[in-house]
Amino acid sequence: MSRRCSAPLEENARHDLLEVIDDRAGTRSTILTSQLLVEHWHGWINDPTLADALLNRLVHIAYRIVTDAATIQIPCNRGENTGHELAK
Repeated sequence: MSRRCSAPLEENARHDLLEVIDDRAGTRSTILTSQLLVEHWHGWINDPTLADALLNRLVHIAYRIVTDAATIQIPCNRGENTGHELAK
């Protein structure tokens, strides 16, 4: 797993994400993007039960587009609100 932007989710963020996905599941389209492979989401979500619930709502009915590692990556600046800078 990449160490970039891969800190496990905090408890409140896990529950917020599940609430949003649960509200939309089966009723609305949702676009979700990530640089983290689905195989690593259990570690990122950091709660096996919530990870299973999220992945059950997302993965089994999803259209997945996986790109190669040569794509541009945006650095993770946790202390700053500058998520639009390109890596140098």
